Amino acid sequence: MKTDAICPFDPRRLTPSERRHGDLYLFNSPKLNRRVELVSCLTTALALKFEFDPHVPIYVERPRTLTVRGGSVELAFWTVESRGRERFWLLVPSSETIDPQSPRRQCRASQALFEAAVAAHISLEFVFEDQLRRDAGALGACYRMLPYVQSAMVLPNRVALTEQVRAVFEDVPRATLKQIEDTLSGFHPADVRAITFALIHQGELALADPHRFGRFSIIQRRPDHGRLAA
Repeated sequence: MKTDAICPFDPRRLTPSERRHGDLYLFNSPKLNRRVELVSCLTTALALKFEFDPHVPIYVERPRTLTVRGGSVELAFWTVESRGRERFWLLVPSSETIDPQSPRRQCRASQALFEAAVAAHISLEFVFEDQLRRDAGALGACYRMLPYVQSAMVLPNRVALTEQVRAVFEDVPRATLKQIEDTLSGFHPADVRAITFALIHQGELALADPHRFGRFSIIQRRPDHGRLAA
C-alpha cells in the first residue's frame, strides 16, 4: 500500500565515516520510491520488515534523536500505520538486553527511555535483536523477494500480467509459486515471480508460511486486503 501523505521526517544523512567504516547496506525501496541507506544487518532486517508490511505505508530510518538523562539516543525508525498510528522504534542489541532469550526480555535502559519518550510526546517501541534473529526465515524471504519487486516496477507488461496473476486467485484461494508459473506459462517465469511478489509487497497476496520460501511456497489471498486498500 502506498500513500500520498506528507512525511514529517527526513532520514539523517550518514557521515563519511559511517559510509567508509560502517556495515553499510543500500537498497531502492519500491514502497518509498527512494534509496534507503542503513548501517548494520539488524537495522536492515527491520527495514525489510517494514518494507513488506502492508500495514506500514511509510517508514523513515534515523528520524530523530531522543534526549535521555543528558545524553542522546538516535532512534532507528519512525513508522505510520494505515490507520494513522505513529511510532518510533529503537533497536536493542543483545548486549543491552536483560534476559534476551526470555519472552519477558527488557532493555537495560527502558525506564529512562520511556520517561524521555513521554517527555518528548512520542510513542516508543523496542525491537530486540533476538526477535529479529528468530524471524530470520521470514526476513530472508523478504530479502529474496525484494529484487523481483524492484524489477516489477519497470516491466513493460506489468499491468496485463498483474491482472493475469489476480485471475489465478479468482479460481483458487491459494496456489504454489510453481503452479502460478505453470498456469501463466505464456509469460517468462521471472516476470510471473516479479508480479506475484509485488502483489505480496502491496498486501494483496501473502505467503502462507513466510519461513519456508521457494518455488513450492504456498501463496494465498490476504484476507484483510480489502481493509488495507480502504
